[in-house]
Amino acid sequence: MICKSFSCKSLKIDFFVIPDIILGMKQNNTVVITGGGAKNLEQKTLSRRLRFIDAEIRSKTYPNAVVLSHLLEVSSRTVRRDIEELKLFYNAPIAFDKVKNGYYYTEDSFYIKDMFFNESEIDAIGLLESSIALWKNTIAENVLHSIFQKLIASLDSYSQKNTLSRKITYISAPQSNICNTVFSDVFLALKEQKEISFAYRPLQKQTFLERKIQPYHVVCQRGNWYVIGFDYYKEAIRLFSFARMKDSHILDKTFTVPEDFDYRDWIDENFGVYASEQDVYKVRLLFAREVGAFALSEKFTENQSVEEKADGSVEVSFATTQFSEILRFVLSQGSTVRVLEPEELIDAVKEEAEKVRKLYEA
Repeated sequence: MICKSFSCKSLKIDFFVIPDIILGMKQNNTVVITGGGAKNLEQKTLSRRLRFIDAEIRSKTYPNAVVLSHLLEVSSRTVRRDIEELKLFYNAPIAFDKVKNGYYYTEDSFYIKDMFFNESEIDAIGLLESSIALWKNTIAENVLHSIFQKLIASLDSYSQKNTLSRKITYISAPQSNICNTVFSDVFLALKEQKEISFAYRPLQKQTFLERKIQPYHVVCQRGNWYVIGFDYYKEAIRLFSFARMKDSHILDKTFTVPEDFDYRDWIDENFGVYASEQDVYKVRLLFAREVGAFALSEKFTENQSVEEKADGSVEVSFATTQFSEILRFVLSQGSTVRVLEPEELIDAVKEEAEKVRKLYEA
């Protein structure tokens, strides 16, 4: 096997891949090597040297090419070439200290870690590119694409040509435009448990208002990013959309997330993220026969019950706090969905339908 690795500042992955010249067979869904050759031996030797050099540099003994060449029993020229390999291919943050006459890492967190990937896991790598669509229009999108390309580049040519990423398309929901600074600031404040301030535009306002919060949790729903946290202005937990935030600043003050905080108390993982909606509604929807197959195959919530009627229509029942999201969903289905209960939802649909009718009056 050939050990190939890559690393970026926060992610380091090594795994074993199979060169083209090796014939293999499958056994328990794991690739078993049945042959080899001079090229395979050379690459294995290089892999061992790189791991050895990495370990020596991480030991902070400041080894130089001469010392490493004696330890590895190779020429100093080979060691220098290996150092360049680590820098160029693995993004190793290697520098040379002229005073101590040796190499060191400028970032202590860097290391090469071995990780074995079986065939199913290599296939799963091909699925990663599709999932990057979830991060569209965020500062993480380009970084994730870069990581994925390094993963693919580390595979042998056969695996690269047959990766599932070429055969799968993921169509994500429309993504909101988010300020890169806001995105990075919220995640850093979340990680370090620091308060954050920003200007925020509520849905009903045309102006931005100053806000300061303790960020507890981040949610991405259908391409829209939200942060849940304690809002000092409202003196309560509130939810804020990244797309309506600007001028963010991480503050020095730290905080502790309350032990009784549970993000699931503030959102419905299936339908919405309206943290202000806490009342639970029993919802019953009747789907027309022409969309019955959709209703039978769709999972609206974990607690739903589904009943197919004799005429082909389908009744779906569930409980949710997300009244606004359910209203939007029902309206988007037009005449193919009828609300059976609650009465509040029936009245809301009628009211919206009347507003729409008036929009098109001559």
